[in-house]
Amino acid sequence: MLPGAETVISMARTLSEARQQQEHAEPAALQQAGRLLRTMREALGISVQAVADAARLRDPALVEEAERGKIALSFDAVIRLAGILGDRDPMGAASRLLRAYHPEMSKTLDKLRTIGFVMPDARERALLAIYRRNEAAHAIPDDDFDAIVDVLASVFVRLVDFRTRTSSG
Repeated sequence: MLPGAETVISMARTLSEARQQQEHAEPAALQQAGRLLRTMREALGISVQAVADAARLRDPALVEEAERGKIALSFDAVIRLAGILGDRDPMGAASRLLRAYHPEMSKTLDKLRTIGFVMPDARERALLAIYRRNEAAHAIPDDDFDAIVDVLASVFVRLVDFRTRTSSG
């Protein structure tokens, strides 16, 4: 079997079960997802009607009910809303909304990301943006760049370790 094929099969299964999971969503999880949706919308200063229109949702009441934690949004609606609410980071918005509304699907997408099938998440894109903004880095010969990456990897591991130790203690 091809590397990652099991994960792709798992994703297909998860997608087909998304509607069933939606029916069994826990009220507390729906409330939390609704708060996230409202926060994202309000941060952009967009009305419920404008969001519903932009996402091509048939009824703005869907957004209102989702924000109140009364209904779960479909995968399709989450992706369309993320495109609107994600202003500068639609993939990050999609990731946050999927985690809230479809946690099992989100886990499957995370597995796919680790084997290179899915775009990087918001943190990975933030690191990539540092490189992209530095024009001089693009001109460095590969050997020199590899040496810089080795140093950065070491520093990164130490900083994460330091942050983990200081924030937990």
